[in-house]
Amino acid sequence: MEVHTFVSHEQAHKAMIQKFHDKLKEFHMDIPIEELDNPNGYENGELAVGYDYARDDESMTLYEIFETEISLRDIIIGTIITQVHLDYVVPQRFDDTLYAMLNEYKDNTLFGMVSESDFINEHLIGEQLYEHALAELGGKTNSCYTEKILNYLDGDGSTKFLEERCCEFQFSELPENVEKAMTAHQRWFLGMLCLCDGNQTMINLVREDIDSKQPLGDKIFALDRKREFVAENKGQLCENHRELCSELSDEQYYEMMANILNHKYEFGCGENFYKQMLHIYEEMTYVVYKVIKCYGINDLLKDYGDVIKLNDTEGEIGWCVVFEGDPYEIATAIDSIKVTYDNLF
Repeated sequence: MEVHTFVSHEQAHKAMIQKFHDKLKEFHMDIPIEELDNPNGYENGELAVGYDYARDDESMTLYEIFETEISLRDIIIGTIITQVHLDYVVPQRFDDTLYAMLNEYKDNTLFGMVSESDFINEHLIGEQLYEHALAELGGKTNSCYTEKILNYLDGDGSTKFLEERCCEFQFSELPENVEKAMTAHQRWFLGMLCLCDGNQTMINLVREDIDSKQPLGDKIFALDRKREFVAENKGQLCENHRELCSELSDEQYYEMMANILNHKYEFGCGENFYKQMLHIYEEMTYVVYKVIKCYGINDLLKDYGDVIKLNDTEGEIGWCVVFEGDPYEIATAIDSIKVTYDNLF
């Protein structure tokens, strides 16, 4: 069952007739829309169409219109959303997002509207699309970084957002010929709406695009992606794990945990002494990472801080655990850790 909202009975009736007509065409019943939209109704034994209903018994299709009282504020918001559908190609499932953005305006702004199209250009596009897109993307909030994000969304000397990202989403609700006929501005509007709607695929693609243009060590969204990765894998960590790593800043913690949870171990003897040495360090890393996942890093830094360090690689990896010092001292410390946490091994 689908439910759609309209600001007037006339608009609901018009949409119902169009949708019913399109549905009948799918079943090879090409009845002229003028016959269906008859003031006296339409009926041929299988089909029945009235002012507030349309029924096809064979395909078990039924449309009904119900009236309800809504506030003047909601009527105004509804007329703006209706205008959005007239000016842009927007699937109706985005109506909730549009409503949420428009509902943030105070009454005096909404009631003082001169025209729906002007309001859309000045407020919805000029303010809300950008503000909500920025909020969904997250990242560093310094004005310099915000400007970089906005420049990307506006073109920034390239058309990657418009020509690639805004074209990657196919909407089953839109007829193929309608989607192909969309203008560049309509595609941009829909791409921005995908961001505002919280489409995680679009958000991640845009983040990757923007970060790919930033120098190493100065990424805008790297920490956000690591934070999300840790959140998605929180089942691997105990509930109070952040408290067990209280010695670390948020940046250090989330980057370190993303590295630990995403680490791919390479065990084995190796074909030469150098590779054997690397594999030994890899096995020692395994021991430390397993302890951190279960018991945090506070105690390790306190008891073994002479060999276990937290290091910033200043690249994509960021903060991670490393070993420093004499190999014998490191190996002795790891052996001691295995004895202390023997329940893990």
